[in-house]
Amino acid sequence: MVACSSGGEGRGAGGGGGGKAKGSGAGAQDDGNPLLDLDGVTEHVSEPPVCSPEPFPLTYTCEGTPGPWAEALQKALWFFNVNKSGPGVHCTDVQWRGDAHVGDGVIALDPDDPNGVNLSQAFIDEHRAVLDPDGDGTVDLAGGYHDAGDYIKFTLTTAFAASMIAWSVYEYPDSYTTTSLLDEALGQVRWAADYFMKSTFRDADGKLVAFAHQVADASDHSCFWMPPEVRRTDLCPRKAYFVHEGRPAADVTAAAAATLALTGIVTYAHRKTEADVEYAERCLDYAKALYEFAARHPEARASDDGGLYTSNSSTDDLAWAALWIYLANPGKNKAYLDAIVTGDKPWLSFGSQANILQPGPNGQWVPAWAESSPHSWDSMRSGVIVKLAQIMTDRGDPMAPRWVSIAREMAEGFASGSSTPDGFYVYASWGSARYNAAAQFTTLLFTRAFPDDSAADTLTRWARRQIDYILGDNDLGKSFVMGYTDSYALQPHHAAGHASIYGQPSIPAENRHTIWGALVNGPQGDGSHVDDRDDYGSNEVTIDYNAALVAALAAHYGDRGAGECPLLYFPPLEDPIDEFYAMANLNDEPGVCRTQVNIRTMNESIHPPRYDEKLTTRFWFDASEVIAAGLDPVSAVTAQVMRDTGTSATPPVPTRISGPIACDTDAGVYYFELDHTGAKFWGLLPVLGAPRDVLLEYGLPQAASCPWDSSNDWSLLNLQVGGTEEVAKTPYVTVYSDGELIWGEEPPCMGERKKAEPPPPPVYVR
Repeated sequence: MVACSSGGEGRGAGGGGGGKAKGSGAGAQDDGNPLLDLDGVTEHVSEPPVCSPEPFPLTYTCEGTPGPWAEALQKALWFFNVNKSGPGVHCTDVQWRGDAHVGDGVIALDPDDPNGVNLSQAFIDEHRAVLDPDGDGTVDLAGGYHDAGDYIKFTLTTAFAASMIAWSVYEYPDSYTTTSLLDEALGQVRWAADYFMKSTFRDADGKLVAFAHQVADASDHSCFWMPPEVRRTDLCPRKAYFVHEGRPAADVTAAAAATLALTGIVTYAHRKTEADVEYAERCLDYAKALYEFAARHPEARASDDGGLYTSNSSTDDLAWAALWIYLANPGKNKAYLDAIVTGDKPWLSFGSQANILQPGPNGQWVPAWAESSPHSWDSMRSGVIVKLAQIMTDRGDPMAPRWVSIAREMAEGFASGSSTPDGFYVYASWGSARYNAAAQFTTLLFTRAFPDDSAADTLTRWARRQIDYILGDNDLGKSFVMGYTDSYALQPHHAAGHASIYGQPSIPAENRHTIWGALVNGPQGDGSHVDDRDDYGSNEVTIDYNAALVAALAAHYGDRGAGECPLLYFPPLEDPIDEFYAMANLNDEPGVCRTQVNIRTMNESIHPPRYDEKLTTRFWFDASEVIAAGLDPVSAVTAQVMRDTGTSATPPVPTRISGPIACDTDAGVYYFELDHTGAKFWGLLPVLGAPRDVLLEYGLPQAASCPWDSSNDWSLLNLQVGGTEEVAKTPYVTVYSDGELIWGEEPPCMGERKKAEPPPPPVYVR
């Protein structure tokens, strides 16, 4: 989704620090200063193209009026765009996100490379034709979703998130079609499905050889707080973790299989072209290959997550995958349903915390107990139970009443479970709103499937109370969804949304961006909530949290917001800021022959955050007194860099200086150019070689007296004496990208004045 409009990338000329000009001590104020006498010169404005995102939803066909339930669903679904990884993110749905971790597309097939793989060299050599068919020595794992406010990609949470969205589309399609959100929901699901299929490596017979279930690891949590677009793999390595026959895992492969099966089902159900049909078939084909691998290793689980996402069972994942492969074609795929509940060893009869089925009379397997855990990445059992209650009832299976009974017991257990003083069900304090939303969804599925059940009305009222609490009807008086209502959590633990140039979660306190629809952790068991970005246990936001919320909202929409429309032209667009600019001050009072200036070149880009490796900075000076003394400024005036943070960057990229360069010899206008080409710096993070600080000394060779007066130097206008950290933004030190003026204003030169202007506020283009 790309819309481009013309607007200036250059930034406006903000005022520099006040006070006197330096040199002889003569005043140099803006008003009446001959340096600013610009009558008769032409102003030049640079206006390169600027991308604007398109609204969400892109295609708005809803015919009702905007309402709170449609708005909540819209915002909760939009959040997933914030956590997208890889290419194809820039200029889509989030103004402040860009392509990130594109290096995941060229992960080295090298077990010794920090950005390599956990495969042995022997395995790589044996299967190179499958892993690396183009022979470039890498695997392409770009895409997918960042798990949370950091940047690890986990199969378990991605699979849960995508499958919850797809499941809600499957169960409540009208909630999406009425609100014009169907294409957006399917787009999120397919983003995950594309990534899973890319991560699945199969031989010529379609058999799974390896599956990449994780990119990056627990070390990512402590590897610098910054937007993903500027996170570099030389600082924060991104290793890829695979499972295969020699290192199997059923949980991750079965979870991916379920997601692909669901994706195939909803894609086919809402197909528009033959390409959609082919895509759905491809998803089902991959789902079966992943499932068959998992079925050969039913109790093996992945263990590369550093304890972050270790599943407590895997046979429930197999049951979940088998269920959706069955539902993709019940007439042909009944064997998958049988694998869940019949045979010598059905999936629900064994495995850690998964032995729901117990042997009964006549060799039958009998559902024996209700699940206490809401549906989550860690436990698929509640989802399996509620679907089996429906499926078995529809099939007239003798065990159907028992499945319905334990589905009811499960829902009633949620409704009567531990809760806050004001009535919010808390399964666990960590991610309480996520568990609660998932419990709402499965409960509402039960009451819809069995509306005449004696518990249906009570359970429906309970679910309504829970969603109201999340959205703001609670004793705290605030919504746990960022950007929903006028009172909501303000400090979600999310580095991209915070976009701190300081590289610290606590500085500044305010978020740079509103992460619309982001569900924070939820309340603690006592009903309290700590709205503190540093407290990720209280204010974490993740894709699995939001997926549970999306599903719950889709379920509630039909009876609480039916006919409502989402917001038009959402989200609100942010105004442009000064993204690249210069700051400066005098290091000391100018000497008789030479002057020292602290110059800081800033990259504070946020739309989106990005490196610009073609930046240069120009320091302008007036050499008229040097020329009047009969000297040639080009040979007489010299400059040197006394201090340069580029030398301590990782890797070092020292600032190169050139000049003096003449702009207008008759007017005595010259400049020195500080060249930062090749440097990657952003914000104020030293690890990124930022800020880009230079102490520039320039002037004539030291002598008892010199024809030197820096009080008329353009770039010294309004500068004060101060230390490095006391520099002030100044438009009179100019910044360029690939030679194009993007910040500040040049002195009058050859009858022309160039000034960078800020771009106009962005507008949506449908």
